[in-house]
Amino acid sequence: MYQDTRGWFWFGTTEGLFRYDGLDYDYFTLADTTNTDHGGIKAVFEKNDTIWAGFNNGMIAFCPHPGTAAHGQLYPWEPEEGTPKVPITGFAADPAGNLWIATYGEGLYVYNGKRLFQFNHDDDGLSSDEIYTIACD
Repeated sequence: MYQDTRGWFWFGTTEGLFRYDGLDYDYFTLADTTNTDHGGIKAVFEKNDTIWAGFNNGMIAFCPHPGTAAHGQLYPWEPEEGTPKVPITGFAADPAGNLWIATYGEGLYVYNGKRLFQFNHDDDGLSSDEIYTIACD
């Protein structure tokens, strides 16, 4: 569950993403209907008027300008480096505008607007690659 800057609540479920505006629920589906074995949404986040959803299979999708879309669509995010292959457990944004992605099994990722970089236990000294949540400090 996530509350965005408009005060709307977003719920990630095994069936997809739901937005509650205080009166009604709107359902957001994946634009790419070929990937139905995603295992559900584990994390939801807002950055620059875009809603990000992280799935149990590592897929990441986004909904640009969700305030204008009722019964909208989520679009798979496909960075050149690929996305994780393990559950996405959280998102955060730092003051520099980077998008941080926590995973359960592959450590942390950061997207700087151009490239996606990974930080893990073996190469970068994280205490574990299993991250349950993330917050910007």
